[in-house]
Amino acid sequence: MPVTERLEDPGSFTIQLNTSEVPFDEIRLMKELGQIIVTPAWFLHPELFADADLMAAARYSGVILGIEWEGDTITLRGQGPWWYLGDADGNGPVLGADVTYAAATVDDILKPISAGGILPDAIAVGTITTTGVGTYTGTFYAPQTCLSAVRTVLATLGMHARINPDWTMDACLATRDDVFVVSSPTVVVVKKGFGADPVFTGIEPTSLRDRIDAIRWVSKSIIEAVDAAGARSILSTSDRAVVPYQDGRGNELVRAVIQSGPSSDDVGFDTFHARALDQWNTQREEELSTDQFDFSGDFEVGDRVYVYAPELGFHDDANQIFYRGTVLSPVALQVPVDSWPVKTPEMGVYYRSRDTVPSMYVGDEETLPYGLAFSADGTKAYIVGTTSDRVYQYTLTTAWDISTGSYASKSMYVGAEETLPRSVAFSADGTKAYIVGTTSDRVYQYTLTIAWDISTGSYASKSMYVGDEETLPNGLAFSADGTKAYVVGPITDRVYQYTLTTAWDISTGSYASKSISVGIAGMQPYGVAFSADGTKAYIVGQVTSDRMYQYTLTTAWDISTGSYASKSMSVGDEEPLAYGVAFSADGTKAYIVGIANDTVYQYTLTVAWDISTGSYTGATRRWFDLTRYVRSE
Repeated sequence: MPVTERLEDPGSFTIQLNTSEVPFDEIRLMKELGQIIVTPAWFLHPELFADADLMAAARYSGVILGIEWEGDTITLRGQGPWWYLGDADGNGPVLGADVTYAAATVDDILKPISAGGILPDAIAVGTITTTGVGTYTGTFYAPQTCLSAVRTVLATLGMHARINPDWTMDACLATRDDVFVVSSPTVVVVKKGFGADPVFTGIEPTSLRDRIDAIRWVSKSIIEAVDAAGARSILSTSDRAVVPYQDGRGNELVRAVIQSGPSSDDVGFDTFHARALDQWNTQREEELSTDQFDFSGDFEVGDRVYVYAPELGFHDDANQIFYRGTVLSPVALQVPVDSWPVKTPEMGVYYRSRDTVPSMYVGDEETLPYGLAFSADGTKAYIVGTTSDRVYQYTLTTAWDISTGSYASKSMYVGAEETLPRSVAFSADGTKAYIVGTTSDRVYQYTLTIAWDISTGSYASKSMYVGDEETLPNGLAFSADGTKAYVVGPITDRVYQYTLTTAWDISTGSYASKSISVGIAGMQPYGVAFSADGTKAYIVGQVTSDRMYQYTLTTAWDISTGSYASKSMSVGDEEPLAYGVAFSADGTKAYIVGIANDTVYQYTLTVAWDISTGSYTGATRRWFDLTRYVRSE
């Protein structure tokens, strides 16, 4: 399970988890495009750390691009933070419009696109050191990727850059030590046991390989133009100042790269040529692996290290250092790639989903949550399900903000009346609770001696049979005045309306001979809710659609006057098996719960009661500790 870091490149990582040990509530959050970080030490409670502090302590961060479940193993694969700039296939964030710079400083370029720069929102500006850096003149043509634009600026200005684990970019002149160790390496690589000093503990590689690749080398850069008729012409050429190679007849070796570039010298032919000749050059690659060599010190990708193995050509008389009682003349090499294993529990591994909150996990109390309700002021939430046959109460420290919710250690058992409860509702004053289920096909009424305190509830010996209309009743709702009740289920795919001759007394209820079909596109309906004024109804369900649907009632609270409003909202990314639905009092927030993730999710509606304006946004994400589940090398 290595992490492979590459200089100014996304690199890659693979991490495997033991699924038999990972709790389901954490497995459900592992989604593509989430993030992971690896820390040098294991922090047992990442939730106690500020987000910035945890990332500052990280050795590595990456984005998950693939998740594979096989047997008892989950494999997470992805790339490092440079992926947010672009990838090897030329995909990534792009410049939406041409950007031209004239003698611009680097800090005027390495900034967000929205501020006139070339960095996407995913990468923040870190420490940009401008000392010794010249200016840049040129144009980036849309839709060029941000990665290509950044590499062009770095190569042209002779700079190097690093994206830190907190997704900030640092950059400086390539000859300076502000970002990487350049002028004075602190790491020495020698044959194992070399020198007279005592053996020290360190990384012990097995081999050293030096490879030179000249396949991309060129001596000339050519910029061409192609007109509308397809005719080609040369706009500009540039030759290397020094050509160190000869052909078989003793002539200077000539090879050219032909590329499309700037349309005029106003935007910098010289800049383009310099970049091209730098890219199309001889590549030298050194690889160190384990057992025969000792490493002294610590390093990161981009740092320079000293390597001394004269029998393999690794020596340079221009460098002299005193090491283990001996004077050495090592080669100073930049580390372009570093592969290292993720070893736990010495290291910490943490995952952050792309969408963990605004939500509230209820699986510790009920693993099959079907029904959802709120108190009138939004400071309490209630869940009912079929695992424990109880209604559970939760406290929201901020009204209607589900992410602030926690279990209030209060519940009410309803299994004596209904062993498969599917929905819960309350009277307007919170002194009565109601449940419906699929065992007895009845709505049961309970009395709460303290309003909205479910622990004070008891069965009121009152019920209403609904099995003549729906034999699998799942959803339950009431009109604002308590004189009407509504039931929905997947057998008939209809919402049925009942009349209560005494408000909020379910024993006085009877079928009003009014209903509406809600089985849109083959959906099986399970949850129902209404707007505060009774002119809108909302349905969630299963099978063919992971969406919430909105209906318009031309007569308030009369379900028979309802029709589909051609408005819906996707909820499947959060909960593919949604059963319960509720709204805030003002209609600007919607909530769903289901049995796939055992979580209540919150949605924001920019127009009250219009779910077509709803979205799952505003998440304050948090890290989950995966360290104990990692299959360590």
